[in-house]
Amino acid sequence: IFDTLSEAIESNDSTTEQIRSLVISNKYENVTMENRKHLWVKVICGKTLESVMSSSIADSFQEWDEEFSLDNSSSEEDDGDKITKWVKEEADVLAAQMVSVMPASASKQEDNEEELLAKAKRSICSVLIFHYRSGGAGLKQEEEENGDASSEPKSSSTGSRWDPLLPPLVCAVLSSGMPPAAASVVLANIMPVSVPLMALSASERLLTAKSLHSRFYLLACYHFPLLVLHLDRYVPGWHWPKLLETKNVVGKSNVEDDGDDVVDNNNEKGDAATDGETDTTSASEEKEEGPPSPSRINEENATQKVRNIEAQGIIPMSWFVSHIAGECGGSSVPYERLLPLWDILLTNGDNSMK
Repeated sequence: IFDTLSEAIESNDSTTEQIRSLVISNKYENVTMENRKHLWVKVICGKTLESVMSSSIADSFQEWDEEFSLDNSSSEEDDGDKITKWVKEEADVLAAQMVSVMPASASKQEDNEEELLAKAKRSICSVLIFHYRSGGAGLKQEEEENGDASSEPKSSSTGSRWDPLLPPLVCAVLSSGMPPAAASVVLANIMPVSVPLMALSASERLLTAKSLHSRFYLLACYHFPLLVLHLDRYVPGWHWPKLLETKNVVGKSNVEDDGDDVVDNNNEKGDAATDGETDTTSASEEKEEGPPSPSRINEENATQKVRNIEAQGIIPMSWFVSHIAGECGGSSVPYERLLPLWDILLTNGDNSMK
């Protein structure tokens, strides 16, 4: 029996049930910025922070991190360099959020804001790139989509697409104040424990998210019927996942979808010609290839919007996939609110919240 939360989360003998009982009985008031990192590591990995830091994964990360530098780049830019460049761009935005809630113990008093931002950016990039190059979720998605499910880790040149939900997830983990080595271990364990949809390929994740969003719609209909009627009238399709414009680091950007929810301009033109309608498509639009972006869809007429109702969603996919951690290029919850929410999501025994 443990009297305090600090004793429980720093003991190898404590269980998740004991920790859950302690935080719930105190209404989470005993969770502080100082002990949050111990709490998250314990409930996600089932081990203390000290044990995790001595694990083989943490050792591998520390060896790799000693040689990692944001300035390293080859003379000829390959896929790995382009991925690193994109990660650095996203880390610039995320680092500010991380520093805003950084525990005092995680930084030195003499460090100025620029130094703290640089350290935060390096930590985010280091954990992300190590996770990718060691066969993490981003690489697995690319291998599945390419039909290559080899269990042997491959170089970063294997894939070019990066998961827009992963950088904010990593930033949220690091914002608890845990060392990057521990964060790399937590990242490897959090997907099967708390965010299983993050391990799916892009198409599988979108298909699963649609199922969750449709259930969310039914729940909203039960609790807020008048609000749903209002939204259905003025923002049809509002409850579907908001399509993410994912950067393709070897070239153009893509809209993350399964190929069934966007307008096929060629088919639209064919139908119009068959019906004797005038083709008003501009020359610039004819030159565009691939599926239209959400911004283009929003400019289409009402008929086309109805045909693409599932592409009109405004609910971020991160709400149901990555514990509201946010997505690259999209909105995010302020971290002073997100971290206490994660305390509840990670310790709650309700599987429907995972």
